[in-house]
Amino acid sequence: MESFHEVIDAWEAMAELATDLQIATSHVRTMRSRDSIPARFWAPLAAAAQRRGIKGVTIESLAKIKTAQAEVETEPEGGPRQPEPKPPEELAEAS
Repeated sequence: MESFHEVIDAWEAMAELATDLQIATSHVRTMRSRDSIPARFWAPLAAAAQRRGIKGVTIESLAKIKTAQAEVETEPEGGPRQPEPKPPEELAEAS
């Protein structure tokens, strides 16, 4: 699984996941739409997945998803940016 969205979709219904995590179904919908599962839910989520026979949901796999998201978030849109050019007056002062 490559996203928290995919993890949530591994459950047959959001209501089942909500029951497993002891939270409101609306909270599960919010996590799905944000593609984010707070770390405090990772251990109970992994345990519930194991009980239900859902493969690929472990604390380690959730951490990998979070790390991959963080790497994408830190890179500016369109890739790395070049430094801004100096204004002409600064160039004249430097020479």
